[in-house]
Amino acid sequence: MSRHWRIGSLPFARDVVTVGFDEPLSRAITRMVQGDFSQLPVVNRNNVLRGVVTWESIARAQLGHRGTTIAAALDPHPLTAQEQEELFVRIDDVQRHGFLIVTDGDNLVLGILTASDLADQLKLRVEPFILLGEAERRLPVDELPTGSGVRKTRAAGEYLTLGQYPEVLKDDACWARLAWPYEHDDLVRRVTAVKEYRNELAHWDMDTPETKAEALTETNRLLSPLKLINHDPRP
Repeated sequence: MSRHWRIGSLPFARDVVTVGFDEPLSRAITRMVQGDFSQLPVVNRNNVLRGVVTWESIARAQLGHRGTTIAAALDPHPLTAQEQEELFVRIDDVQRHGFLIVTDGDNLVLGILTASDLADQLKLRVEPFILLGEAERRLPVDELPTGSGVRKTRAAGEYLTLGQYPEVLKDDACWARLAWPYEHDDLVRRVTAVKEYRNELAHWDMDTPETKAEALTETNRLLSPLKLINHDPRP
């Protein structure tokens, strides 16, 4: 499976509002205000990209008294991208310019990827790993079940993995030593569910992520009691 994020895998805006080269500038301003847009692609009759108008280019046109058509405010060289490009190669462009116009091989406009779209997607895709990492750091174990691979891990000075914690917490002696004020079966169930979610993410296709709201909620619910027990997780 691919381990790259492709621009085409992101849910960028595909129903793009466009304007024509010879249309009045007031039309672009009206559509940008009504749609809360920061830019509009400028296309010809065949939807081929000719440029872009932005609030900055409109201000320059009006202050310079360049004319009243969209051509007067046109930026003829907007940054573009194609769907098969790797996202991380173009992140700096999105950050600096605020958007990329997504086109096909014939320069037809397919959509717009904005900095806001990118931020939402990065949060969506990175948040599971952040939550799981914190959950793993906040699971302390002092008493280990006899004869398990877990004891060997700790004896070697290594931290347990999230996948080992259900085994540890199921052990009655270990649970008694922890003396946590929570329902035993409930916490074991939560840790097991989070472990399974972590395993699914390990086989995640970066181009086709599945956001599982229930799994993220379960991870957050596990973190809540752990934070009360361990306020200073290991680095």
